Amino acid sequence: MAGVAVGLRIRGGPALNARLLRIERGISAEIREVMLTTLEQAHTWMIENALTGGTTPTRLKMRTGNLIGSLRVRVASEPGGVIRGELTQDQRYRSARYLPVHEFGAGGSGQFPAIRATRTKFLAIPLNPEAESYQSPRDFPEKLWFLPKPDKQGREAGFWMTGTGKHITPMWRLLQSVTIPARHPFGRTAKIYLPILWNRVTRALERLVINSKSG
Repeated sequence: MAGVAVGLRIRGGPALNARLLRIERGISAEIREVMLTTLEQAHTWMIENALTGGTTPTRLKMRTGNLIGSLRVRVASEPGGVIRGELTQDQRYRSARYLPVHEFGAGGSGQFPAIRATRTKFLAIPLNPEAESYQSPRDFPEKLWFLPKPDKQGREAGFWMTGTGKHITPMWRLLQSVTIPARHPFGRTAKIYLPILWNRVTRALERLVINSKSG
């Protein structure tokens, strides 16, 4: 599963451990707060800079909001003194399986195979907001007619159209397969925010140690 995960382990000799034990609660609370704040900021940055703004090599347009809604920030303590923070996905969402495809790509040089229709002959790509409001051309209340138009490789494809005469509107583009570029929303976010996280954790620990000495 794609995601950003961070673990910190505190180690040292007996003297250092004795001092750390005296401020253990402060360290744990401070690191949890730093992780939570930073990962929430990373979550916002990922949505605004990778998951909205149009379908481009680095930005993915969101139609339903389910993919964005599946993102979660979690911070928890684990055995062995590890405080773990994650920006990842709630796998209970139906759309959760799609983000790894956009992270690593599908078809061409992507990690996953090209996307193909499984229950029908074609994939139906909505071409306007009205088409996007329906899950499938089968749900469209008006009569549709097929305009064949082979793709660049000569494979069978076309459009579902509606209307007649001067009022013809293409509603769905039909394709046998779709190639998706790798956009790396998690990877780009981690590259920017992991250095920020480490810097903030370091400064937080320095403040705690100074305060423990003065106390």
